[in-house]
Amino acid sequence: MLIGWATALTGLADMASAIVPKLNWDILLGTWPVDVLHGAPKLTVVVGFFLVMLSYGLMRGKRQAWSAALLLLLLSAPLHIVRAGSILSCITALVLAMLLLLLFCAFGARSDPPSVRRGYVALLTGMGIVSVYTIGGFLALSDQFEQVVNRFGIEEVLLRLLTHTHLHLPHDTQAFVFGHALPLLCLSAVLYGIMQILQPVAAVLLPNEQEREHAAMLTRLYGTNSISFFAWMPVNHTSSRGLGKRS
Repeated sequence: MLIGWATALTGLADMASAIVPKLNWDILLGTWPVDVLHGAPKLTVVVGFFLVMLSYGLMRGKRQAWSAALLLLLLSAPLHIVRAGSILSCITALVLAMLLLLLFCAFGARSDPPSVRRGYVALLTGMGIVSVYTIGGFLALSDQFEQVVNRFGIEEVLLRLLTHTHLHLPHDTQAFVFGHALPLLCLSAVLYGIMQILQPVAAVLLPNEQEREHAAMLTRLYGTNSISFFAWMPVNHTSSRGLGKRS
């Protein structure tokens, strides 16, 4: 539970890094003395979004959520370096990744049976996070967007941001990073929701190899039995023995 909340908070911090003014981290280890690599801040926002979405699976001990979160945390650490982010954020991501490795045995739960409803919930949740992020970004960076909003209007600015149309924002501002990260974030939310919706189809088309072997074994053992249907059903051995005695 705690590791899931920690992952969610780390993801939110990565997403907020594009809209929250940079603080003076000199007291807390300082920042990386490197040139900012263009594109890294945008990827940091996307990585943070997926960490937030995976946190619920971590709270439930899901193995797939564990492997994906570990990969994203290991990606988040170098992104903080190449974007000249704080050393504290980089260390936090690495420490959290190490904790996930140490707690490997605690994440053994298999994924739930896929359902289309859960896919739509994931899609709506992702789009809700993007909407809140967009509103928060405009409020936090209202002074940087003031000129373009007065020129084009709020609806036109939002449309240009989502369609990745140039707004002539200064490259050294957080509004520029926010404007370029927003389309990627929207695309990530839509793709994540679509993957969750199509997961039942993928599960049918690509069944688990272990399930195939189990089905083949049952077919060989009970394929010629007229009551072979019951071999596929979970049997309560205690109740079956009691039923045999009563009969």
